[in-house]
Amino acid sequence: EEENLGLGYPMEVLASAKEIGFEVIPRIRDWAPISQDSINCEMRSVSKIPGISGVGFNDEIIPGGAAENTVAYFSQAITNLDLPLVSFEFFDQKGLTQLTEKMNCRLLRAHSIAENEVGNYDEQEALDRFELAIKERNIRYIYIHLPGISNPVEAYGSGFEYIRQITRGLEKKGILLGSPEVKEVLEVPYFVRLIIAAGI
Repeated sequence: EEENLGLGYPMEVLASAKEIGFEVIPRIRDWAPISQDSINCEMRSVSKIPGISGVGFNDEIIPGGAAENTVAYFSQAITNLDLPLVSFEFFDQKGLTQLTEKMNCRLLRAHSIAENEVGNYDEQEALDRFELAIKERNIRYIYIHLPGISNPVEAYGSGFEYIRQITRGLEKKGILLGSPEVKEVLEVPYFVRLIIAAGI
């Protein structure tokens, strides 16, 4: 069953990434058919990932989409792991809004340069784009696609230097790097929300 779900995270590689200071955010792919058992199976595998700090989704639709039952299953499973959702700026995903609401808006927003665009940016241009996202749009995660990842051996060598340059550049601009936390959501009474919506 796990093979059919596309499971199988490279745990040894992820453990090494954790040891050198990386945080891991798996991006779960869509699959079908969806069931509570298959969601629980996927999340058991996710729970074993070393250094996991959030859960994201990879495709334009989260598994099961906006269906009430699958949203409830994912909400419970991710909440049980005490992890936030991670959404990616400018990438709408069907079902994510409903899941975010179900999880009381426990969400961190990430910005990345798309894989098909990353080669168009030099380090300074990428740094400027990341700085803008952080300072002007309250982005909490920078998700870096390595240039030239189609050739992984070469990409990893130059990629770590690319990451170091981006990291140093952000620190020089006064941006504090670390593990982001989800801010507590202020519960607003229903009647107050109605008044705000009505513009009173």
